[in-house]
Amino acid sequence: GPVSISPSSFTLAVNNTRSFGASGGASPYTFSVFSGGGTINASTGLYTAPAGAGAAVVRVTDSLGQTADAAITIN
Repeated sequence: GPVSISPSSFTLAVNNTRSFGASGGASPYTFSVFSGGGTINASTGLYTAPAGAGAAVVRVTDSLGQTADAAITIN
């Protein structure tokens, strides 16, 4: 089946962290910051928000190249 990311959207305070998970598709999964700020651990899915407010999109990619995105609001 298709890959999915959890949670798919949430709000996070600046400089805080949140873990993402993935399911479906074909493991292993790779996490990345597709747009906006912040950093993410590619293998664990631990996202760290930037120091300024804004928005970001985190993407998970499975071993077949399927993707799923999560929207983050940073305040």
